Amino acid sequence: MIYLNFIFIITLLITSIIDWRSYRIPNKGVLILAMVSFIFIFLNNSWSKSITSGALILTLFSLLYGVGYLFKKQEIIGIGDIKLCTILGLTLYLQNIPLFFILMGTFGILTNLYFRAKKKIAISPLGPAICLSYFIVIYLFQ
Repeated sequence: MIYLNFIFIITLLITSIIDWRSYRIPNKGVLILAMVSFIFIFLNNSWSKSITSGALILTLFSLLYGVGYLFKKQEIIGIGDIKLCTILGLTLYLQNIPLFFILMGTFGILTNLYFRAKKKIAISPLGPAICLSYFIVIYLFQ
């Protein structure tokens, strides 16, 4: 089990770094996280809770994507962000999803402010905020 945690944390870290540098969440990272998540779910025998949490996060992010595209005519979150959150959501408890969203929004805003101030661009990666929020929720509150 400790090896799975190590693989999961390293994959989150690498995914965050790649997204920070290239504004892209690699599918290989999401696939590794998915495989480890499914092993966790299998070992904990928590299929119904996991599917509910993952479906809720997928629905919320898809709505956010659609509303952003409808009103701004551009993506306000990427498809990679949706995939990453959905996979991570499989291992979150339902009661921790609001905290996950609050932390992710806070870290996402801070990241955006940094990119606007230092790099003079309005686009910022959301992957590091997602991964940091997940790490805090899963290891401190779950």
